[in-house]
Amino acid sequence: PGDTTELVIDMVNDKEITSVEFELELPDGLSIPLDDDDEYLISTTERASSSHLVSSNKNGNVYIVLINSQKNKNFTGNDGAVARVQILAKNTFKSGTITVSNIELASANETAVYPDPISLVILPSVTVTIQNAERAYGAANPEFTYTTSEDIDLTGKVTFTTEATATSDVGDYVITGTSTATDVNVTFVNGKLTVTPAALTVTANAKDKVFGDDDPALTYETTGLVNGDQLTGSLTRDKGENVGTYAIKQGTLAASSNYTLTFNGANLNIAAKTVTEPVIEFAESTFTYSGAELKPAITVKDGETTIPAEEYTVAYDDNTNVGTATVTITDKANGNYTVSGTTTFTITPKAVTTPTIVLAETSVAYDGTAKEPAVTAVKDGETTIPAEEYTVSYSNNTNSGPATVTITDKDGGNYTVSGTKTFTI
Repeated sequence: PGDTTELVIDMVNDKEITSVEFELELPDGLSIPLDDDDEYLISTTERASSSHLVSSNKNGNVYIVLINSQKNKNFTGNDGAVARVQILAKNTFKSGTITVSNIELASANETAVYPDPISLVILPSVTVTIQNAERAYGAANPEFTYTTSEDIDLTGKVTFTTEATATSDVGDYVITGTSTATDVNVTFVNGKLTVTPAALTVTANAKDKVFGDDDPALTYETTGLVNGDQLTGSLTRDKGENVGTYAIKQGTLAASSNYTLTFNGANLNIAAKTVTEPVIEFAESTFTYSGAELKPAITVKDGETTIPAEEYTVAYDDNTNVGTATVTITDKANGNYTVSGTTTFTITPKAVTTPTIVLAETSVAYDGTAKEPAVTAVKDGETTIPAEEYTVSYSNNTNSGPATVTITDKDGGNYTVSGTKTFTI
């Protein structure tokens, strides 16, 4: 509609032809336009000679066309176009039939008339615009839809296809159409199928381990993988080996561009290691009474592994006087170990080989009775040994002359000490 097209009249002949005449009937809405000389736009072809002229007139919708050589020149050849007719369609034109009839072919010696019409059916035209569509990667193609330029029912007469399948990557794909309609000319405007990334959810699994153990494998669950696809890369976690909670993160785990990945993290919980039988070792092997609390350094082990000192507290009991002292270890809150235990060590008496014995009097007068001047101090160097640590005895302490004071340590005391001191009567 609204355009001009060319109608070609072909002739197949086995004799020499000098002129062609025919009636061309056009349906309503079609016409042959006029040129600047008010002649219908009908022209000869290369088969005609220079002496061939076109004349035409119109009677209603029928155009009478004559192509004749004034010099009886023949059309060349035996097959091909002899006339070209310009046809103008009105905007309202939809369909119709063009008829060529009463064909008369003439030569120099004879004329032949063919009254039977030759018809050209012009079917209505419709443009089918395929609507754009969208689906996710891995999904089936949707049912494609369309609109038409004319109110023509094409149900069951048009089919749409695309190269995209469920395994096709994300991107745009052309939708094309085909028609089985025989009563209408169908022209298609292609559509576009857009394959969008599929939604993929990855959820990390929570993990637990005991301090000192190797990390467990970081695993995950997926929702949305299709077509046998797999992820690449691996999960990671926050750094740290002490007791606590560490976030499990996506790390290098990734999907192809065919997915939009949503990651849900989890936690790795590191629990304290329980040590049921800790080994408590002393840095020293002997412990001698010193008058002060003894707090020998210790090392605590879990098998062959030394537990750091900051993991526990140390308490000492009965660790001053001679006897059995106790060491108790207790784990600290929020540490890497759950550990407790006790051990003992023995405090032995201090041996004083040369004690200093101090008497209240070193010279007393004879009076016929035994003399026992008080021992005011027994010293180990500058340290005074308590009186309860030893016994005092006297000998040769009645008659005049030298008398002796003897000290002897008590059993179970803090000192091993003995010695003598003389005084004069």
